[in-house]
Parts: sequence; C-alpha cells; structure tokens
Amino acid sequence: SIYRWRGADIGNILRFEQDFPGATVIRLEQNYRCTPTIVDAANGVISHNTTRKGKTLFAEGGRGERIRLRVYDSEQEEGTATAAAIFAALKEGMPASEVGVLYRTNAQSRALEEGLRRARVPYVIYGGVRFYDRREIKDALAYLRLLANPRSTTDFLRIINVPARGIGKTSVEKVTDLAAQEALSLLQAADRCAAGLRGGAKHALRGFCDMLTRWQVELQRGEGLGRVVEHVLHDSGYWPMWRKENTDDAADRLANLKELVAAVDEHVVRNPQATLSSFLEDVALIHDTDALQAGGGQVAMMTLHAAKGLEFGMVVLPGLEEGLFPHQRSLDEPASLEEERRLFYVGITRAKKKLLLSAARVRGSFGGIPQLGALSRFLSEVPTQLLDFGGRDPSTGGLIGNDDGDCVDARPSDDVELMDPPLPEEVAPQPPRSPLPIIRRENDPATFAAGTAVRHNLFGQGSVSSAERSGSRQILTIQFAAPWGRKTVLARFIE
Repeated sequence: SIYRWRGADIGNILRFEQDFPGATVIRLEQNYRCTPTIVDAANGVISHNTTRKGKTLFAEGGRGERIRLRVYDSEQEEGTATAAAIFAALKEGMPASEVGVLYRTNAQSRALEEGLRRARVPYVIYGGVRFYDRREIKDALAYLRLLANPRSTTDFLRIINVPARGIGKTSVEKVTDLAAQEALSLLQAADRCAAGLRGGAKHALRGFCDMLTRWQVELQRGEGLGRVVEHVLHDSGYWPMWRKENTDDAADRLANLKELVAAVDEHVVRNPQATLSSFLEDVALIHDTDALQAGGGQVAMMTLHAAKGLEFGMVVLPGLEEGLFPHQRSLDEPASLEEERRLFYVGITRAKKKLLLSAARVRGSFGGIPQLGALSRFLSEVPTQLLDFGGRDPSTGGLIGNDDGDCVDARPSDDVELMDPPLPEEVAPQPPRSPLPIIRRENDPATFAAGTAVRHNLFGQGSVSSAERSGSRQILTIQFAAPWGRKTVLARFIE
C-alpha cells in the first residue's frame, strides 16, 4: 500500500481476517526476481514497520553483488556520478532498457537528466515529462526569454496574463493591433497602449512593462543571475500563485521552480562569465539533444510510485536524505512514515541484480541558501554487511556502517568534483588514483590567484584560471593538460 494519498487504506489488509472470519492466510515468500542480497536488504528495511502482515522473503541462487551506497557533496555531483555508473554498466553489456532511475519527487529529475545528457546516455521519463518541458518551467522560461529578447512575440503572449493580472483578450488584441500597425514589438505596444487605457487594464499593463524594465536594470548592474530569476518568479506573481494554491500538485511545481533556480546557479558556477542569454542557449541545446534521443534502448526514469510492478536489471535510488525520502510531509505522522518505508521497499525490490543508493549533502534551495541534509533513516535500516561503501577503510572516514545498523555521514566515499560532467570517453576506465582526494578546509587561508600551479590527484598538474566563492565553498576554474582541459572543481580537492 503506497497510494494512501489517493485513498488507499492498508487497514483493508490488516483487518481482512477479522472482516472475513475463517479466511486462510497463505504467505508468498519466495522472491524470483532479486538476488538474496537485495531481498535481505528489503527485509531489513520493512521489518521496521509495525502495521504490516509479517513475512520474510527469501531468494535462491548466488548472493549477488553488494548494494552500492555513495554520498556526494551536491545533487550535481550525484547526477554526474549516477550517469558515470550507468555508462559503465552499459559498457559492460547492460541494456539501457534494463536500467531504472527511480526518484521520490519529479523535481529530482533535473540534475539526473543533465548528468545523463552530458554523458550521452539516452533516457526516457515515464509517467511524466522532461524537466524543461513541464508547464511551470516553460512559463518561467518564457519570462526569462522575454527579458533577454523583448521582441519575442510567443513569450509575451504566453505570460502576459499568467498569472491572471486583469489583462483580458480585448486588451491583448489592442496591443497586437498597435504592434502590427506601428511595426513595434508587443512589449513596446503594451507600453504605448497602457497610456490609452483606463482602470485595471491600464494599471496591469503598466505594471507588467515596469517589471520587465526593473529586471533589465538588475541584469545591467550585475546583480546575480540566480537572484534576478528569483525576483522574476516572485515579482511576476508566478511563485505566489502556486504557493497560494496549497496542493500537492502546486508543491511539486514549486519544487521544480526551485530546481530551475538551482540550474541557473550551476550555470554560473560552470561559466563565470555567464549571462541570461548563455543560460537560455544551454536550455535550447538541451531541447535539441532531446530530439536526437528518440528510438532505441533508453534508460527509464520515473517516480517510485510509477515504478510499482516493474523490474530492472539495475536500479538507482538517488536522493536518500531526510525530508526528501522520507518526504518532509510524512515526518510527523507515523502512518505516512510507514508508507514512505513501504515505498522504499518497493524501490529496492525493483532491482534484479544491481542496486545503487545515493544521497547528496547539499541541494540547491530557493533564496540561494543550500539545504544541508541528513542521510535518510532508511539507510540505517539496511543491514550494514549488505552495503558496499566504495572499498573504503572505515578508519579513514567517509560513510560508515556500524554494528547497530547506523549510517554515519563523515564525507563522500567518492571524490566526485563539482565539474563539467564527463563525456562517454571520459567515463571509461581512468588512471589509478589515490584512495582519497586531498582535502583542504574551506576556511583555510590558502588562496589561489590566477596562474597558481596546482595538482589534482586525477587530472594531474594544472594552472588556476580563476577563483570564486559560492557560499562557503571555494570554486576554482583550472586548465589541466590534455586530455582533461578546463575543469571547474572545489578547492578542497586541490593540492
């Protein structure tokens, strides 16, 4: 029972023997899909639910490989590493159609999609649409395109009255007629028409034009691109419109809009000279890439709810952090929390052979304040001996499992840098590297001026091109020797 929010009632199962006295209970406990390792993990997790019909699944055959568990510095690193792991599996002969990426919320797909796209791994989203094709994202991008190109007719017409601001069909027709007569852009015509209208329509048109002017001024004076995007969403009324609706659907749309702001911030980190136009060009290229991926075997991406009844040779379950999975809305209600655990159980048992679990320390957040998350409680419920922590000696730190089944998050088990995700040829087997990256505290007095010679334990020697800060993190753009070229990495991974 994972559809309580749709009216499903697990009490129908729990009360069955009382409702139908004399019923015979037959437990179907043999699992024919998963390896014994995956089945034992599922048993370990679901045993923590109290409202259930107890049974213990078993599977026959070889134990299978341990379940891989990794914690990354950010959702971008998680997306990059997930794509690399999938690409490696495909190179080993795993069909793309046998790989499933299952996430708790649709908003998670954005970083994962970008990782797969840059690694040139074809994917398809089931039961939903790609991130940049979602209604709220297309509306927000229409605002941004109109800001970048005030002559955009399509974008003007899409958002002139979204959200509703009292600009009706008649007013829009007056604007379009004047634009045609005077060879003006619709925005110029709207500014001109506002002077000749009365009442609410005049105020609404004038306010709309003034908003665009104000945002353009913010861009010209160099205000942070991500912050300008936030102002667009707030000042236009688009963000408040969804927040006021106060439904699960609206909450999902707000989460997607947060991810859009995070995408803008990432674009700025990767491109220190980024502009609104360069971000929009990246988005346009994404659509072009998507069009080339039709047909053939594709990695399946979907929410965990959509995955019930399916199976894959390899399953990735990302975003295993408190407040995300289990979801924030379930944390204060035991029944909802148990349903979240059943959903995790469903995710685990979609995997036939390979299961990859991951989490991110930090996820982007609206307002420019990153969310620092704790590991999901569900990870501590997977028996430690079933997990692969990356071949790390627990004494060196990292993600550790102890005898009590607790997971301790010390630092990532992989040295995945904040950098441009690898192309397929870069995902192939790489030169040997030391087991741990060089770690430098973010508040160390060491500075990295342009031209400073540095060393990375994978990319080798390089020269700093630029350095900047993003919150508490120092981010370096470094020119490495061929074949690596320019990379953007966190300073703490640099000697």
